Amino acid sequence: MVDEDDVADLVADRPELASSLEAVLGVDAERDRWSFDDVPVDTGRFGEIVGNGLVDEDDDGYYVADPETVRAGLAADRSASQSADTADIDRETTGTAETEKTEKERIVETGKTEREGVVEGERAGERAAERARGLVARISAVVGSGRGLTPSTVPARRTLAVLAVVVAFVAARASNWDSAFRDGNVALMGNDPYYYRYWVETLLAESNGPLDLGVLADAPTGEPLLVATLWWVSALLGGTAETAGLVLAWYPVVAGLAVAGLLYLLAARVFEDHRIGLVAVAVLAVVPGHAMRTALGFADHHAFDYVWLMGAIVALAWLATVDADSDLSLHDRIPRAGTTALGVAVAGLVLAWNGSPVVLAPVALLLALRTLLAVAADRSAVDANAAVLVGLGLAAVLSLAMHFAFGWQALVVVLVPGLLCVGGIAVVALGVVARRRDLSVEAHAGLQAVSAVTGLGVLSVAVPAAVSQLGSRLTFLFAPRNIGETVSLFDPSRTFGVDLVGLVVVFALPMLVIGLWRGARGETPWLVVSVFGWWFVGLSALQLRFVGQLAPLAAFFAAVGFLRLLVYFDLAAASSAVGGPGTDSDDSSGSDGGRGTEATWIERDTLTVRAAVAVLVVGALLVGPAAAGVTDEVSSPAVEDYVYDSATWIGHDADQRGLNASESYVFSRWGNNRVYNYFANGESESYAYAQGNYTDFIDSDDATGWYERLRDRVGYIALEAIPRKDDTIFQHLWVTQGSRWAERGYDAVSHYRAVYTSEDYRARVFTLVPGATVTGTAAPNAIVGLTTQVSIPNEGFTYWQRTTTGDDGSYEVVVPYPGEYELTVGNETTTVTVPESAVGNGSVVAAGGG
Repeated sequence: MVDEDDVADLVADRPELASSLEAVLGVDAERDRWSFDDVPVDTGRFGEIVGNGLVDEDDDGYYVADPETVRAGLAADRSASQSADTADIDRETTGTAETEKTEKERIVETGKTEREGVVEGERAGERAAERARGLVARISAVVGSGRGLTPSTVPARRTLAVLAVVVAFVAARASNWDSAFRDGNVALMGNDPYYYRYWVETLLAESNGPLDLGVLADAPTGEPLLVATLWWVSALLGGTAETAGLVLAWYPVVAGLAVAGLLYLLAARVFEDHRIGLVAVAVLAVVPGHAMRTALGFADHHAFDYVWLMGAIVALAWLATVDADSDLSLHDRIPRAGTTALGVAVAGLVLAWNGSPVVLAPVALLLALRTLLAVAADRSAVDANAAVLVGLGLAAVLSLAMHFAFGWQALVVVLVPGLLCVGGIAVVALGVVARRRDLSVEAHAGLQAVSAVTGLGVLSVAVPAAVSQLGSRLTFLFAPRNIGETVSLFDPSRTFGVDLVGLVVVFALPMLVIGLWRGARGETPWLVVSVFGWWFVGLSALQLRFVGQLAPLAAFFAAVGFLRLLVYFDLAAASSAVGGPGTDSDDSSGSDGGRGTEATWIERDTLTVRAAVAVLVVGALLVGPAAAGVTDEVSSPAVEDYVYDSATWIGHDADQRGLNASESYVFSRWGNNRVYNYFANGESESYAYAQGNYTDFIDSDDATGWYERLRDRVGYIALEAIPRKDDTIFQHLWVTQGSRWAERGYDAVSHYRAVYTSEDYRARVFTLVPGATVTGTAAPNAIVGLTTQVSIPNEGFTYWQRTTTGDDGSYEVVVPYPGEYELTVGNETTTVTVPESAVGNGSVVAAGGG
């Protein structure tokens, strides 16, 4: 909303608007709503009045948004520029009745007089032409720079811009459509989403509809709220496994849009500049690291966590704006909506992810910093933090209630909001003491540090098990593992993060510095977003898994930087959030908490070639490198075609053979193990067995020993193309499908039967079989050879087995393939037929004189 000073400044810059404003006020005083044709103002001036927010529109027509403010602004301008006897229209400040007419009557008469003069001076043809030109101007304004917009085109343009950003946002995340939907199946992206798919389908099978909340007690620990939410939505929409697949596929996109909406809310409502919100969401739309984690089918817990985290940040920033108003009472500093939103968001985050303590740590830092700033400004630490503490208390109650009701989440995790609340109360108490004792900021900070260390020490002694559990959970996040997302975002192997965030962080970092500086001056909303921003910069520097949490905040600060560039070139009006000459951001008091006002986009009159080129170059650098990598990054977690094809083939084969889940377990590389087992048997809860044994298996040279270990546990073995190691089971099976390999000195393996090869030869599937024992007799110490042609999907090969007869001339050979074998004994060749049943049950097949 504009204020009196805004109107006065506008009229001072454009004196010709004063009479037009008087005329508009006159018509507005006569009528509740009116049209453009009712006011004697040309299109250009009318557009400027609207573009500056002085006139608004609803379904019934136009109206002056705040007549009293406009009158006061006009009066202030006249008092500064005209003689002292000019009439002041603000009756509250004049306190005199210098005219016989009321203020309203005077303005009405002014409007009438001016309109009559205009009508008398125009011909009918000129009037029609003026209307036509006005119509053209208004149409062109819709696609123009923003100057000259009417009330109807301002919301329309903003709506169109929002819709365009939303479409781009969804399009970027759905660019992997063909990978997510295949042959009527939903192929979720990556390995871990099949864990949640397993649990959602399990709960659907156990429940009797969305009201059967008792099944929520069976939700897994770790991410119970995510599973419960996905189950409930799936149950509400039909409750079938197919429905669950669609819900899981689309949930990340919906969650991403929710984060974008909260990001816009943060900028447009908390910082009161919708331009920042729109630019920030547009930037976020093309951040590859965020797009991938909110992509169609990437149904991991990340996207769900982002919603709760962003909700908590928005709530904290909004509560900070309440704190900035020093005239509020303590009761008014605890608004129910804000504290409830904070409590629900923090509780949701705690119940959504067992690693939530690491992302909630900035809350403790914020409480400490706000207390320091309050004491330094000789303000009450209680007033500064009361709303946040109440919100944390509510989060503690909600988290514990869900834990005791359904057994959700480990107790040490659900205690975190309560610990933050109790710790915050202790920090505030120290602030009260510091203020009463008139301690310096340095002494107060030292007291806080000592108290924090002491508190941790007390907890370690009082509840050592809980502290140990919490420490182990945090250590698990940062322990070095052979997982791609545990490397640094800025690792050279990841092009220093350009492939995941483009140059967004580069643009955001200077604004993060400025934001922290503004927060330190007492602009508390900036303190909130800056502390969280820097925290996730640090976490992302440790592990790139936190790029999703960093991305919205980086986009926000990058948007602020971009808007500051427009202000620098006089292409856009400044606001308190963006900064610039004449804004509150230049006021060291920071009394408005960093909030700004609505401002126009591009000032066409000040546009120059130099400014346009600079803005275009910076804009291209901001979004170009990021946008270039979106499609590749979104597709990167997709299940490879060879994995999907192999997994679905195994599923069909297991059905045809009538195998149950335990008999059809797929032993594979752990990174695809859940995918294989979901499509093979639906049991995709854990990849622990594969993770603990598969690498040892493929690197071993003891094929028979591993058969004995795996025979009662594994139904299928899936091999994928990887660099081969000499003298290993993997090399033997991959190159010859287990056949004899004379050049390497490999004897044939007898219990590994190749059953499938992918079309691109990047995957091979084997089953474990007892094998048929072919027996016979021949001359002592004779060489016996067995060969057969094997045909499997997408490949054919020759299986060759060789042995030597004993001193008594007997021999036996175990073969894993059925069919007709060519049996060579010395110089004689015959055939022997091995039936399928013999291979499956280990029967003996007599041949060669046996």
